[in-house]
Amino acid sequence: MTLQEIAEDIKGKRSLSDIDDDFLKARILEKIDKYKIDINEDFKKLKRKDRYQQFFKEVRKQLRKVYGVYRELAEPRPKSAYKEILKKIGNFSSLLDIGCGKSPLEYIEIFGKDKTYYSCDISKECIEEIDSYKKKNKVRGKTFMFNAYDNYKENLPKADVTFLFRVLESLETLKKGSSEKLFKNLNSKTILVSFSKIALGHNEEIKKKGRSWFRRMLSRNNYTFEDFDIEDEIFFLIKTK
Repeated sequence: MTLQEIAEDIKGKRSLSDIDDDFLKARILEKIDKYKIDINEDFKKLKRKDRYQQFFKEVRKQLRKVYGVYRELAEPRPKSAYKEILKKIGNFSSLLDIGCGKSPLEYIEIFGKDKTYYSCDISKECIEEIDSYKKKNKVRGKTFMFNAYDNYKENLPKADVTFLFRVLESLETLKKGSSEKLFKNLNSKTILVSFSKIALGHNEEIKKKGRSWFRRMLSRNNYTFEDFDIEDEIFFLIKTK
């Protein structure tokens, strides 16, 4: 029971309240040896210990980087941004959006409800809202919880286009090389990746020629790509075949 109690304690912060339980528990288990946390110990006793407080702070810090304020857009992307994206990706019939947040609520209207949309995220709140919207508007596709770090080997839907908007930097924060593992499990001819122009945790703008680690990964795997800016994001339009 202690593992669940630890998870609930960490989720006490509103910005983390709807995070996927499996994802959270995996992050907890990664750090219990470092802080000598016994998940079978009485939680009330465990919580009073200094090492638990240190453990608690480190897990929260990691989750804020991966899931919290950095991942969510302060404001929805303008319609003009999605219209420009549509020009770049061209015609398609199916789209997979990994780490979608609430973006599908914005772009489905612009891209067209006659297409098939697969939307996944680790936020229960986002998934429920998108699923409700799709059912109400009779939009084809599937909406599901997906943890891109731990479950990247799971079979993902085949789609003409895959979106990875502001996702990969969070994966690399957890472990370098995570993005490449995820890429190898995608089944799309076109992948559109975006990064914020502001570095995680720093008020520092990143130039379009930045993200050298990502460019090296693309070159290593012989992907062809072009990059472009829209608003405060850097986009990479990648062709896999």
